[in-house]
Amino acid sequence: MIDLKELRNQYSGVIHPLYSAFGKTIVDTIQDELEKKSIKIHGISYRAKGLDSLLKKIDKKSKYNLLEEVTDLCGVRVITYLESDVEKVYEIIKQTFAVDKDNSVDKRNKDADSFGYKSLHIVTSLLDTWSSAGIYARFTGLKAEIQVRSILQHAWAEIEHDLGYKADEELPYELKRGFHRLAAGLESADKEFDRLVEAKFKYQGSITSDMKNSSVQPILINSISLFEFLKEDRIFEEIREMMVKECGVIGFVEGKDYKEILARLRFLEIHTIQNLTEILNENEQQLKQFVKLLFKERSDRRSNTAVIDQSPLFYLLHYIAASKGEQTFNEYKDYGDFKLREVVNFLDLYKRSQLT
Repeated sequence: MIDLKELRNQYSGVIHPLYSAFGKTIVDTIQDELEKKSIKIHGISYRAKGLDSLLKKIDKKSKYNLLEEVTDLCGVRVITYLESDVEKVYEIIKQTFAVDKDNSVDKRNKDADSFGYKSLHIVTSLLDTWSSAGIYARFTGLKAEIQVRSILQHAWAEIEHDLGYKADEELPYELKRGFHRLAAGLESADKEFDRLVEAKFKYQGSITSDMKNSSVQPILINSISLFEFLKEDRIFEEIREMMVKECGVIGFVEGKDYKEILARLRFLEIHTIQNLTEILNENEQQLKQFVKLLFKERSDRRSNTAVIDQSPLFYLLHYIAASKGEQTFNEYKDYGDFKLREVVNFLDLYKRSQLT
């Protein structure tokens, strides 16, 4: 039997910090593997079980002879965005740690007529090869329980845990039916998110393919087609390289908001990728000169800093608006939520860019 007196004396000063450090090691390792595989998750956290909670568990179970037999002294929680990513995280865990299959539980596989809490509980320890590294030797023999679930499964679990709503309890018929409807709805939403993400990837692939095939129907501009175009277009890539080599820009960050760009494209009556490509090809050299002049004339110059990777497209839109004359440019400048700050005279820059 576990010596409870010794446990109390040792727990806060020795055991709890040890399992907390163990949890951090597991979290750091999983995060590294997720980054390598470009898997985005909602969150990952760890905790070492508190003494009061541990004592209650020991008293309730009455089966532990050694502290190491308590497999959730260290708890790690991984919350994914998509249900399909739960399996991807599980594969990482199986490849990275030693899995205790006897104590692991897969609560995702419910009966066809059963709904409720779904999660994957994996009991793990470090592989034997880790023990040879001095910094990990202290974790030899320790186990952790890693819970993996989607964000919607997490929402259900939090409701059940924190509010005490249990779908499998003996409840009046209408209440039980209500819980089952809610759980079924969340399960359906999980699967629909997966379906939509898969459909988005397929659409992205078709856009990339269609852009290389001049015989296809016009590709309407939207946030996805524009993202793919910006990623693939040669001229925009050359402008980015020029901005780094000649304009002092140190790099680019991903711009995620296409609302303003799309609004300005509509204002300039550019509705298809083909139309945008034609304008770019016709004005390639003048646009590059326009960007050079812009960085030369701007008071801040945006040098020695990173800018969004959509910048060349913004510059193209400024260039097109200026090419249409003062009245159109003034309307364009004040169009939408973003008011173009006229640090330089874009109409003059346009005229000067035509002289080369």
